[in-house]
Amino acid sequence: MAIRPTPTQAENDLAALGNNVLTKTADGSAPDTGVPPETPGTNPPPVITTIAPTTGAAPNFTLVVNGSNFTGSCKVLFNNAVQTTNVISTQRLSAAISGFTHAAGNIPVKVHDPVASADSNVVQFNWTGTMEDSRRRPA
Repeated sequence: MAIRPTPTQAENDLAALGNNVLTKTADGSAPDTGVPPETPGTNPPPVITTIAPTTGAAPNFTLVVNGSNFTGSCKVLFNNAVQTTNVISTQRLSAAISGFTHAAGNIPVKVHDPVASADSNVVQFNWTGTMEDSRRRPA
C-alpha cells in the first residue's frame, strides 16, 4: 500500500473549489515545476525557437533551449545524444553538456517528448572547436 502525505488545509480548500491539486512527493515536498501533467497521445510536439549559446568550443557548458510545448518528460538531444535535462517551464529547458568533443561544424539540437512520441524541429549549434582542442581544455 502506498503512503500519501497528508494535504495541507490550503490544498484541501483548493481541491474543494475544483482547482488543481498539488501532488506531493513521499517526503511531503511539492514537486511543482509549473509544467502540466501529461496525457499520452494528447501533447503537441515540442517546438524550439532559440538556443543559448548558439556557438562555442568549451567541452562543458549549459545549453538553454527556449520554445513551447515542453513537458516534464522532455529531454534535450545534443548531437543526437540525450543530455541531462532540467525542465524550467513549458517554454524553457536547460541541458548539461559535458565532455563534448567533435570536429568543427554544426551540431543538431532537438527536444524529444517520449510521452507524445514526438521530436521538435532541429536547431543547429555551431561548434567552433576541434576534437584536439576539446581534449586540451580544462573542465
